[in-house]
Amino acid sequence: MFVTILLLSFLAVLSFSQKLRRRIANLLFDVPDVNVSKFLLQKFKFQKQNKEEKIVIIGGNAAGCSVAAKARRMSEKANIVIYEMTENVSWANCGLPYYIGGIVKPREQLIRTPTKVFNKVMNVVVYTKHKAVSVDAENKTIQVWDLEQDEKKTVTFDKLVISTGTKNLCLPIENMNSPNIFPLKTIEHVDAIKSWVDNNQDIENVLICGAGAIGLETGENFINLGFNVMVVDMAPHVLPRAIDFDMAQYFQRKLKKRGMKFIFNDSIESFQRGEGKLANQATLRSGKIIKFDLALASLGIVPNTEFLKDSGIEMDGRMVKVNSKMQTNFPYIYACGDIVKCKHLVTNKIGPNFLAGPASKQGRIVGNNVIVSNERQLEFPGVLNTFIIEVFGFGCGKTGLSERECIQNEYDYGVSIVLPKNHVGYMPNSERLALKMLYDKKTEKILGAQAIGRDGAARRLDVLSTAITGGLTIYDVEHLDLCYSPQFGAPKDAVCMLALCAGNQLSEETSAITFQQFEKMIEEHGEENIQIIDVRTLKEYKKRHYPNSILIDYKDDFRNNLLKHNLDKEKLTVIYCRAGYRAYRTLLIMKDRGFTNVHNISGGFFFMKK
Repeated sequence: MFVTILLLSFLAVLSFSQKLRRRIANLLFDVPDVNVSKFLLQKFKFQKQNKEEKIVIIGGNAAGCSVAAKARRMSEKANIVIYEMTENVSWANCGLPYYIGGIVKPREQLIRTPTKVFNKVMNVVVYTKHKAVSVDAENKTIQVWDLEQDEKKTVTFDKLVISTGTKNLCLPIENMNSPNIFPLKTIEHVDAIKSWVDNNQDIENVLICGAGAIGLETGENFINLGFNVMVVDMAPHVLPRAIDFDMAQYFQRKLKKRGMKFIFNDSIESFQRGEGKLANQATLRSGKIIKFDLALASLGIVPNTEFLKDSGIEMDGRMVKVNSKMQTNFPYIYACGDIVKCKHLVTNKIGPNFLAGPASKQGRIVGNNVIVSNERQLEFPGVLNTFIIEVFGFGCGKTGLSERECIQNEYDYGVSIVLPKNHVGYMPNSERLALKMLYDKKTEKILGAQAIGRDGAARRLDVLSTAITGGLTIYDVEHLDLCYSPQFGAPKDAVCMLALCAGNQLSEETSAITFQQFEKMIEEHGEENIQIIDVRTLKEYKKRHYPNSILIDYKDDFRNNLLKHNLDKEKLTVIYCRAGYRAYRTLLIMKDRGFTNVHNISGGFFFMKK
């Protein structure tokens, strides 16, 4: 190869005929026409570009550490430096609640990659307890504050990566600074909580401010420690930014049965201190008083980007604007993780994503792109905001759009809800799953899905996430050849059942509605103008039922009993059962008998308010 390079360079210098140069380049490099000198420069640009380049990364953890690891794999010559403002460069945010509860131990398990591994194994220089103060994009410098030495210094760079993540939302609430009110975002935070719990044996009541993932997971661990837990949120249900009201109601019932209490549509107005100068009660906006011994302030998060003010880097509010290669308006400055907006794969709109998975993937892309030349750079395709949490053994997750998001984006969408078992009923540990799918009535493609269950919820969400990414229709999903064994599922998998139900709705074989749609029917027509039929057993009916509903047991000679009630075949009729299947079968019978305006409630009584 070396001889070849010398030969072509010699030919270029001597200005041999264009025809001869073209012929040699074609034979050696399969290039039809080329300026030899320019070609050689481009061909070996990769090796020249990363020579002794200084790559500065502001912020570690999922995004920043992924950048450093990938960049080092791509180049041994690059000078890679990380500045992280906490005392650990890489830690497991999602594991923090479980350290409080004693599930994760020892503490070192929370440190994903120790600083010494970056220093000694990866040859990456890491400065912890160094906070970025400002960025001068034009002059390629940043100012950092050494928090231990309390001094500021200016750092130069060739390439800059900003991956500072988010910080806890701090609201101006009176007495928020009480020592027994804690945020939870870093190792330092969890150390403080753990120390307080271990050294205060009189803790009984814990107040969780916020019903998001961290609030619920930490609440579970406090309950497992024997504390009483009250969760307060200004939203109408748990996980308000992620799942729909009906799925949230189903999930909340599981949590309430295990001792977690909730107050929704309310917020903390102020905290009051007791005689010991610690806050011991909270006053809510509604006037309610909540007494507590320890409180968790899980009120939300905001991008940690104040230091970018006046940097020249284009922003969208608090978030950094980037292209698909994760570049800012300065091609040598990149950003990734929680501080950037990225494309949603369903709507193609740009929006935030505060999840570890996309942050890590973006970090890998940036780690590649800060090393290689433009033609070899990678692009980040986008997200579906797929997530799942587990509380008391019940998984609850979502991929794609929720109903609220479908409405915001003006989709003409349908809803399919099924409640199958996670695997066949004759095998041990068979339990119910709750699955919900949203689909586009025009394109027949899946828009989003949600799942709740002890076992199997995550697997179904992963299948549906893949289906959405691949642009599959509900009819494609109907026929997915998914693995089956009695321990893992059923011959007709829950995902396929979701799609089959959606197909039935589109073909007008059935006219399923959600409970929220049923409530709107009552508002519009009046309950007296609707025939509400309960097709469960008498025992189920006596336990609880919807007011003024007519009991016609599906399993007790329904076809003949239907005639005895002398129902109006033209009147608006709504059928429900426990989970939806009996109501669906009843609807088919009634349509065959001439009922013209009949609907069944998807999910049945499981999704109806008490």
